[in-house]
Order: sequence, then C-alpha cells, then structure tokens
Amino acid sequence: MVKSMARKKTHNSENTAMVKNEIPPEVKEKLEKIKAKVETFKENILKKFDKYILGIGVLPPPKPKEGETIDKDKIYTLVVIDDTDSKRMTKDDLKNKLGVIIQKMAKDTDKHLDVEILILSEIWQSCYDGKNEILQKIALSIPIFDKGLLKTLKVTEIHKSMVLKKFEKYIVTYTLGGSIYKGTASEESDIDIFIIVDDTDVKRMSRGELRDKLRAIMYGLAAEAGDITGIKNKLHLQVWILTDYWEGLKESSPVIVDVLRHNIPLYDRGMFMPWKQLLNMGKIRPSPEAIDMFMNTGEQALKRVQFKLKDMAMDDIFLSILTPTQAALMLYGAQPLGPKETPTQLRELFVKEGLLEEKYVKILEDNLKIRKDIEHGKKKEASGKEVDALLKSAEEYLKRIKKVFEDINERKDKENAEKMQDAILDVTRDALKTAGVNMAKENEIVDLFEKHLVSTSKVSSALLKMLKSLLSSKLKSKDDLNKLRKDSKDYIKYLVDYMQRTRARDLDRLKIKIKNNKVLGEIILLQKEVFIVQETDKIKKIYKATVKTDGTFENLKEITVEEMDKTIDGLEILPKVAVKLGLFESLKKIFGDDYDIFFSN
Repeated sequence: MVKSMARKKTHNSENTAMVKNEIPPEVKEKLEKIKAKVETFKENILKKFDKYILGIGVLPPPKPKEGETIDKDKIYTLVVIDDTDSKRMTKDDLKNKLGVIIQKMAKDTDKHLDVEILILSEIWQSCYDGKNEILQKIALSIPIFDKGLLKTLKVTEIHKSMVLKKFEKYIVTYTLGGSIYKGTASEESDIDIFIIVDDTDVKRMSRGELRDKLRAIMYGLAAEAGDITGIKNKLHLQVWILTDYWEGLKESSPVIVDVLRHNIPLYDRGMFMPWKQLLNMGKIRPSPEAIDMFMNTGEQALKRVQFKLKDMAMDDIFLSILTPTQAALMLYGAQPLGPKETPTQLRELFVKEGLLEEKYVKILEDNLKIRKDIEHGKKKEASGKEVDALLKSAEEYLKRIKKVFEDINERKDKENAEKMQDAILDVTRDALKTAGVNMAKENEIVDLFEKHLVSTSKVSSALLKMLKSLLSSKLKSKDDLNKLRKDSKDYIKYLVDYMQRTRARDLDRLKIKIKNNKVLGEIILLQKEVFIVQETDKIKKIYKATVKTDGTFENLKEITVEEMDKTIDGLEILPKVAVKLGLFESLKKIFGDDYDIFFSN
C-alpha cells in the first residue's frame, strides 16, 4: 500500500496556489490599496466585540455564476465569531445580532466592504455534516486578525488535501482536536490531528511497520504544509491503523473515547460520526478485560520506572496512577475524560461519595503539573529527591486506588444482585398476568406462582424451586454472584419462552380465517378494533376498523403491517372477545356472499 502511494507527487501545486504566503502580484497590489480600509474595519469591530471575534480575513472574489459579473471594487471579508459562551440568546440570534452591527460598521468604513459572518458552531457543524465549503473558504482567506483558528484550519486543510491525494481511499477519517475545539487555544498551541488509515488489505509488511511508515510520511507532509502556509512546527499527528483503532474502540480506551468526544472530523468516510453517536448513546463501554488491563497497567508502569533514567521516569509515574484511576472510573460507570479533566472528575464522583480522599486527588494534580512543566520546557529536569518523592506518593496512591476499586466492585456486586432479583420479580409478575393475576406483592409472589402457574401445570415445579432459591440468595463470594447470574438468566429465559408461547396461542385464538374464490383473508378481532388482512396472488392489503357494540365494523381504512403490529404488541394482555352476529354482516360486505370461515381451536 505504501509503495503504491509513494508514486504520487507530494507537492500539490493546486493547494500551494490556494494558501501559499507568496501572494500573486495582482492580489498583492489590491491588498495594498485596501489595507487602510480593512485595518480601520478590524480595529473598529475589535474595539467593540474583542471577546467574540476569533478571526478576520480577506477573501478572494467568488467565481461568477454563468451570466453574472463581479464587482471588482468590492472587498470580500470574513469574520468568525465565538459563540461557545452564548447563553442569553440562541446561536442564530447571536449571529444575526452581531452580524447586523458588523455589517453596518463595514459599510460605515467603506461602501465596498462586503462581510460574511460565520459562528464557530456553524463551522464545526459543517464538519459534522461532511460539507467542506466553509473550510475551503477559510483556507483561501488572508488573515488580518487571528486568535489561532484561521491558521489552524488553513494549515490542516492543506495538509488534509495532501494526505488524501497521496493515500487516496485508505484514509478512514482525519480529525482535529485539542485546545482549538475546546476553545482554549492560543497562538502557541499545537494543532492536534488524529488520522485513521485502513490497513485491512495489507499483505507485504507487518502492521507495526506500516504504522511507522505512514507516520513518517505524514509528518513529512506536515512539514510541507508548514512551508506552504508559513505555519511551521504546529501539526501534532496521531496516526492509527484501523485494526489497532478498532481494538481500542472495543475496549473503550480513554484515548479513543477522548478523540470521539472532542475531535472534529475534517474528513470522514462515514465511520467517525456513527462511532461518535454510539458513544453518545452509551453503546461504547469498556469490557471487564479492558478494566482489568488498565488496572494492571499501573503496577507494570510503576515497576518500569525503577529501571529508567530520572528524566525519563516522569511520564511513567504519571501513567502509573492515571491508568488505574481511569479503570476505576470505568468500573464506576463513568467515561474517563482527558488527563487534565480527571482530577475534577474524581472530586465530582469519588470524593463527594466518600470513596476517595482529597489528598489523593492532589497527588494526581501534582504529577500532572510536573509532567506538563517538563513537557513545555518550564522545568528542565527532576532531581533524584523529587523522583523518589513522586514514586513514594504514586505507590501510596496506587494502594489507595486499589481499595477504591474493591469498594466499587463490592458496591457493583450488590447493585447487580439487586437488579437481577428485581428482574426476576418483574418477569414473574408478567408471567402471573397471563394467568389473570394483575397484582402480586413481593411477599406473596412465590405462593401465587405456585397456585396459578405450577399447580395448574402451566410451568414446571422445577421453576418454583429455582424461584425460591433466587429470591433467598446470599452473596458471600464471587462464585455466589456468578451462580445467581447464571440461574437468573436460565429462569428468565424459561419464563419468557412460556409467555411467548402463551401469547402466540392467545393471539391465534383471536384470529378468524376467511376464504372465497378470489381472496384468502384473516380477521384479528380485538374488543374495540378489528384488523382485516386480504391476500391474493399478487397483493396483500391490511385494513383497520372500529367494532361497534353489535359487532359490525365502521371507519374502515387501509394501514401498514407495521401499524397493525405496533397496536397488537402494545397490548399487555390479549383480550377475550365474543363473536356477535354483526361480525358476519360486515364480513359479507367485504368478502361477498360466498365465503368460508375457519375458527382456531
């Protein structure tokens, strides 16, 4: 795959012309003429709306439509507004309100100034929708004021175009994350890019080798994009192959979850957004194996620290306490956030509930601060004394988080046992309803089950024995919980099968089959409604009607099979219905004089 991709020329002349800092002479000449006007406009709106303005840029004239002429004197500008803190009004209201004022300020500055207003959420929504027009427009702009957004989208758009041109169909998704999306970016912030490449048809090299080659090539393209745009050493790439990413997704890896939650897809082949939706729906959850893996990672990482150089140990010390923390959060039922947000999450969930003391959260925060200080060059090295202190506090933290893990497990076991017993009671009550028992108190449920279901030979006496055992279960060990889980599953399966058979039999008793020379029909008779199914060799039609007190039908109308199924499925108990003479009068109108009727046994 890499070999075939490498044949592509890496320098994209079209993209270069689009964003290269070497502005064409005619554009440069025009910019010199309008510079004073644009600067005045910029200063006026920043003076009034500084906290809302993320970027201001000059746009090239749009391509004229057929038969349309472009006003050569018009100055096309772009203003991007930050709407992340919009609470007093809707985002559209904010855009419209500021837009009207900014448009007026533009016209007051110069009648030829034409302003296009974009709000930040509108840009991100266009990315979610897979529409690239806005990104391409920003890439074409020449920034005259920028808090970091314009240059970010400019360099990522050119880099993305180069990556897509070189790797063609293999790019699964190309996303932007980090501080730019969270609204905390500064001009010095790195630009975090997360790329997934499809490796499912790789045959000539190992996946690890492929991943390393892809990363090297894409960093080369990042350098080229930096040269073209003049925005250098900013792109921070995470390149994943699809098989590795899929494994992380299955295990609900915090890195994967953080990317899904916070990243914006600048390109997507229809996978990133469904994954994001599944995460929002709570469908992406960590497996027990993943939780155990994260828990064990802490001890393993802490042991590795002992054998590394002091200046290399800081990261592992931090990870040795972060990963078990994330494991505990996953076990608790929360999705772990990024490292910076984890201390706040611990306070909100564990400290408030008495599962963890504040001093341990402080240990995590101290480790995070030292790690960041070293990463950003604020702290050049750590002394042996500092490393020893961090190791000691990490060991203390790891010991405490293990106790938290045990406490959560114990709580979960109790909650799971209660949920299973509640499920057993619910399904038993549902089964009793099929025998006409609509109310069953918990202390009566065993006796009612025996009287109405076992004694009448509707279910086996073995189920009664199982019910008594399940409701009296005492959890003293994991084995007890596993037995309760298995027996509950078996009991519920047996009763659900019984109820489905009973319902199918009761439904069949409501059906009347009808046949004449042309049509095979079926009537499903309820107390106040009736469904009529007419079937010939070519078509099948379904009608619904209201049943009058004399048994005749009225308000006959055609419906879909889904509408009929929805009504029948919504009936908790199927009614017992008496057939009246009026039924036959209505059937005669529908099927004619000559028809046969077959009643179910």
